[in-house]
Amino acid sequence: DPDPDPDPNPNPNPNPNLIPNPNPNPNQATTLLQPLGHALLTCPDAIACCTSSGAKAEAATATKEEAAGAAAGFGALTYRTFVTEALHVASSLLTSPAGRVLPIMVERNVDAYVAIVAATMRSCAWLLIDASLPARRVAHMLSEATPAGEILVAASRRVALQAALQELEPATAETFTPRELTPFLGALRKRPAEERWAAPTPPPPSPAGDG
Repeated sequence: DPDPDPDPNPNPNPNPNLIPNPNPNPNQATTLLQPLGHALLTCPDAIACCTSSGAKAEAATATKEEAAGAAAGFGALTYRTFVTEALHVASSLLTSPAGRVLPIMVERNVDAYVAIVAATMRSCAWLLIDASLPARRVAHMLSEATPAGEILVAASRRVALQAALQELEPATAETFTPRELTPFLGALRKRPAEERWAAPTPPPPSPAGDG
């Protein structure tokens, strides 16, 4: 059966547990954000993305901490909620300037989509990392993700991230700043919907100029 999940990822690899090209086409932001903006205007309450049944089954065998983190991203997001959450992450959690590579270590649920769009809103390239890979392999990918600075990480991926950072040279590891996605989205989702939508959200930065 075809996968019913809408996928906002314009990269050839749609699986949020695998690793796309960390150097996307310059038109990627337009390719991704324009359809989202159109959907937000024309059908804001339609379903934008949802957690696949495969990801839910995978979480059923996870540890208690992993299952709790994954459960927070289960369900579906409307376009209104999806774009609002991505804007909040882009403007209130992330600080990376345009052109940076933003590694993402999150569960295979709607949080992955929110993280991808938030990175794109900041004109950053996103790099999804499978936390089940060996720490040395993850460390190598982090070392190649340049220029980088921040890492979006879910609560259940903190241990894997810490193990990978320990594989790096101390000077390199110190250049990365983890940004906790799970508690940020958890607090945001507890707020009344009208408060979330009405909250002032600074616009994300414009892409860096050629000069």
